This record gives sequence, structure tokens and C-alpha cells, in this order.
Amino acid sequence: MELVEYTDADQWLVEALETDAGVMAELGGPWPRDAIPSIHRRRLEHVAKGSWYFKIVPAPEAPPVGAITLWTSDWNGEPISEAGWMVLSAHEVDVDYGGRILRCNHWVLPGAPERPGSAGDDRPVEREVRG
Repeated sequence: MELVEYTDADQWLVEALETDAGVMAELGGPWPRDAIPSIHRRRLEHVAKGSWYFKIVPAPEAPPVGAITLWTSDWNGEPISEAGWMVLSAHEVDVDYGGRILRCNHWVLPGAPERPGSAGDDRPVEREVRG
């Protein structure tokens, strides 16, 4: 597996991921296709400002199957670092982690205050670790 830098040529991946109801089920639901260009543009702006956004490539010469990102944001007046990832539904797997099945794009601990969604997304979302 390799992480490859996200570029302007990757708008198709944003569309494939962010319009997929399964991928977006825990992230507020799928985006409409007409929102994809602005999401892609914002993502590129975040990368230009130092956020890490990479494509997940499972093998050399294989097409990307998802994306992973690390970014900074502000919470309660303090800078924090966040991580998130998305994997195309056809490439998702369940992982047994100590008897708990994990299938999630972004985790928030139960009881943590709710905050807006992923980089470039201003919609509030509800997420929690189940198990």
C-alpha cells in the first residue's frame, strides 16, 4: 500500500467517495454531485496551506481506493490535529479489533462535544465509537 499526494486530477475520487451513501453514512450522508467541484477546490486549498491529504493506493499501478487526511483546526480556542479517511465501498472491510467490528471513517469518543465534520466540510455530524 502507498499513500500518494492528492492533486487537481483527483476530483473523480472525491466524487466517487463523497456521493456514495455507504461511504458517507457516518459523515452526514452523501453530497450532491454539483457540490463536488467546490469540495475538491477546498481540499486543494487545505493542501496548499499544509494539510496532508493523500490517496490510498493498494498496489503499484493500481487505482486509488480511498483517501486519508491529517489537518489542524480550532476547538474551544485551541489548535487540534485531526485525522480522517474514506475507502470506496467496494474496498471496505470489517476489522475485528478485540472482538469489536470496526467500520468507520472518523471516530469521536462517546461523550466528546460534537464539532463540525471533516476538512472542508461545515456540516455538523454525529459520530461515535460503538462497541
